[in-house]
Amino acid sequence: MKYEIWVEAEINIDSYTPPHFLGTYEALDFLTACKIAIEEHGLQKEYNPKTNTVDGCELFDNEADAKLIFDEHGYIVPKVKKYGNVL
Repeated sequence: MKYEIWVEAEINIDSYTPPHFLGTYEALDFLTACKIAIEEHGLQKEYNPKTNTVDGCELFDNEADAKLIFDEHGYIVPKVKKYGNVL
């Protein structure tokens, strides 16, 4: 099966990093596809296999979910306005 691998968006006090697409990978399951993507992009040091995250950012199989921002409790954090621009 083919899986798209997306790294979730990240919001900090003074910055916003949009989700980014690592690629499409063929694998038996999503977790295996993530591991292939991590190796291909050289992200082994940043990858946590226990949480399936890269530098604390969760991996998703679609852009829509990767665009959502979650807090430490798993709740969706609404996008906020900063200097007149919507994040």
